[in-house]
Amino acid sequence: MHNLPFIDLAVIACYMLAMIGVGMYFSRKNKNSEQFTKASGEIPGWAIGLSIYATFLSSNTFLGVPGKAFGSNWNAFVFSISMPLAAWIASKYFVPFYRNTGEISAYTHLEKRFGPWARTYTVICFLLTQFARMGSIFFGIALSLQALTGFSMQSIMIVMGICIIIYTVLGGIEAVIWTEVAQGIIKTLGALLILFLVVKEIPGGFATIIDVAKADHKTSLGSLSPNFTESTFWVVLFYGFFINLNNFGMDQNYIQRYHTAQTSKQASKSIWLCVWIYVPASLLFFVIGTALYAFYQSQPGLIDPVKLQVAAEHLGASASQEQIHQLAASFKPSDYGDKVLPFFMVNNIPTGLVGLIVSALLSAAMSTISSNMNASATVFTVDIYQKYFKPDITDKRKLYLLHV
Repeated sequence: MHNLPFIDLAVIACYMLAMIGVGMYFSRKNKNSEQFTKASGEIPGWAIGLSIYATFLSSNTFLGVPGKAFGSNWNAFVFSISMPLAAWIASKYFVPFYRNTGEISAYTHLEKRFGPWARTYTVICFLLTQFARMGSIFFGIALSLQALTGFSMQSIMIVMGICIIIYTVLGGIEAVIWTEVAQGIIKTLGALLILFLVVKEIPGGFATIIDVAKADHKTSLGSLSPNFTESTFWVVLFYGFFINLNNFGMDQNYIQRYHTAQTSKQASKSIWLCVWIYVPASLLFFVIGTALYAFYQSQPGLIDPVKLQVAAEHLGASASQEQIHQLAASFKPSDYGDKVLPFFMVNNIPTGLVGLIVSALLSAAMSTISSNMNASATVFTVDIYQKYFKPDITDKRKLYLLHV
């Protein structure tokens, strides 16, 4: 159990209060539904780009990518390499299309093209996906912060959830975007701080990391063979292209931001800004995973508690210590890679910096959840409630529904 010093608690509290303060500030401007969902088209393109970047860089990326790099190689980084092509298509075709329709929902056009069933089916699938995603992010961040802070998972989820709800409901999409601008910067700085702390612990620093990575082929991007039944370079590239095109071109979380831009050109620029920040940022997390691998290779005994924990989880409470130790000894790095970064943070972060790291982790989770909440409220109001229950809904009633 990790007991946080007062200074770390103060840093976390200041971060949470600042996010709520942003929501309260922008709540004064939310007098109609257009301001709540589109910010009246007044957001600069660079802020939207940072906001999209922050949504992409979720806590699952923050914690999961280093685990992948630790356990295998940089094959998953090819997903990020595919982003520029998807961004080019989205900025050239999708952004002008959605801006010209004037519809805040990404799914309204489906009804015109295929009928009401297509729009409703897509919206229901979107909402279910968002609920599942928010739940997984809440659970994952609470599990990690429980080990890092000592607080219970329930209290972490409740406090974080209340904070997100307050600034998202009060401030609307404008508060979501500007908080995500801050959150994107905070979690990037947090990742750089983690990398610095890892490298500092390794004898020889980056030179040792490079030597270990070369020896164990940790920076490989995957096989170039045309085998589409395995996770080769080409499979991840094609997968990444279509997923990123889906995000940029069809996901309400991103489409809604295009409407907040002052011009279509600004909206297109926001996509490219996201790409040029996200690609090197995702590489940073792969470097962190490889650095962690080099660190624990130089001191293999330090990682034994993680192996034993994973072995105990696999075997259950009835397993003997001998069985647990035998299974732990047989593990490969890929078997416990996702637990390595939280373990390092618990044991190697100096007092005074834990608050900054926790704030970075909270930023990674909150940025994704807040945009999911706002997008879900928008499509439910427009595509479900207004279409099927109250076609002549007043703007005041629509704003109330968006809030609740």
